Amino acid sequence: MGVMGRLKIFVVKEPVVAASCLIAGFGTPSSLPPQP
Repeated sequence: MGVMGRLKIFVVKEPVVAASCLIAGFGTPSSLPPQP
């Protein structure tokens, strides 16, 4: 539960980085336009 709490805080503080990690983790860059 502690890890999930940290994840939520991280997503709130760094939404762009968290989204990039999710996209890279799922390996579905073709579903979104390429970002620099």
